[in-house]
Amino acid sequence: MKTNFLKFGIGALAASLLITSCKKSDSSSSSSSSAQMSFGVKTDNASFTLNSANGGTLATQATVTNPANVTWTSGVANISAFKLEAKKRGLEVEIKSKSLTTVDIFAPIPPAIVAIIDTGTYTEIEVRVELARSSTANIPFLLKGTFKSTGGATVPIELDINDDITIKASAENITVDGTKDISTFVNIHLNKLLANISSSDLDAATRVSGTIVISSTVNPFIYNQVKANFGTSGDSGGFEKHDK
Repeated sequence: MKTNFLKFGIGALAASLLITSCKKSDSSSSSSSSAQMSFGVKTDNASFTLNSANGGTLATQATVTNPANVTWTSGVANISAFKLEAKKRGLEVEIKSKSLTTVDIFAPIPPAIVAIIDTGTYTEIEVRVELARSSTANIPFLLKGTFKSTGGATVPIELDINDDITIKASAENITVDGTKDISTFVNIHLNKLLANISSSDLDAATRVSGTIVISSTVNPFIYNQVKANFGTSGDSGGFEKHDK
């Protein structure tokens, strides 16, 4: 269960971007100017409390003397594509990145991918982070941390996701006027990945060399629940404008 921790910068990946548009009406027109847009991912809620039974995660659990908790300390995502879908003047517009690499999702400065976006007003925006099943060591999503049970024992925990996953986030409308560059990040709420998983579930989970491993072959019941939770784990960080 090894992976390569690779960091990437804006310049190294700018060439991998593909921008496409799909006509939905005859109101299209070419833009005379453009701006630079960067995409990335952030994570939050790396440490959180679990319900003792019956599934679910809680922000607080004051009635339990020693609440169980999970703390994620490291993780990587092997992102196969970023995609922005929106509408502009009757057109469905798609901006998509390709051929990305494994990124450290706990990096102090989140890595970003650069694209060029035409000027105009964009509505009905959805940003997607796409993860693709891999046959190599660089699996789509890996988290490592610790699980502390209600009894006080602390054991390592590892989440190995190797499936096609899409994390979606809706974003507010934005007008691109070409005078400023734009950035947007998808926030992955790590506590939501274990929604409907209780401390009892993790206490009873199979260990591999003392580590609670959650994968398609080890603890598959928990794995399938986590995989389903990716659909509601994402949130838009909005758009920020920056001087060129």
